Amino acid sequence: MLSGETSKGLYPLEIVQTMSCICLQAEAAMLHGQPFEDLEEELLGPLSMAHTTAVLAVEAANRCNAFAIIAIATSDLSCHLISRPDPGSHTLRSHSSPGKSVPDVHSMNYENPCTQEWNEDEDRLIRFAIEYGMKNFYFKPGSLVILVAGWKAGSGSTYMLRVPPLVDAKSRPILATTSSH
Repeated sequence: MLSGETSKGLYPLEIVQTMSCICLQAEAAMLHGQPFEDLEEELLGPLSMAHTTAVLAVEAANRCNAFAIIAIATSDLSCHLISRPDPGSHTLRSHSSPGKSVPDVHSMNYENPCTQEWNEDEDRLIRFAIEYGMKNFYFKPGSLVILVAGWKAGSGSTYMLRVPPLVDAKSRPILATTSSH
């Protein structure tokens, strides 16, 4: 965490901004593939569906140079498993109920009330995450992102992985699933 107390002198704000730039460049220059490969070698035997989905999301992000992984999850488990191998892309979590803080995950709380239709809420959470990512320059229109979302309402169903183009995200629904209560 960098703050005004971190630097002294005539230009503390400029020093903190420079240090922040250096940290971001150092993180971007880090070899992100190796920790993922090391973690993948440790995983022996059958994995849970949440773990398998997380491995696939990170692998997909690395293979297509995605700018971000957006997780729409009720629990924090999916986000924790996705951020564990330190993917080279940003990890965003969009949710309607606050959860625990997960390291290296940008958590966004969607404060609008939920509706009865799960697929509409899911679509709103995805749009909210995309707007947040564009506003904060994580990605721009035309960028590739990985969407990790549930196939039904509730915890324990975050198994769906998509790579949608962000060019038409404002006008068309992103998820074409039907609600299954």
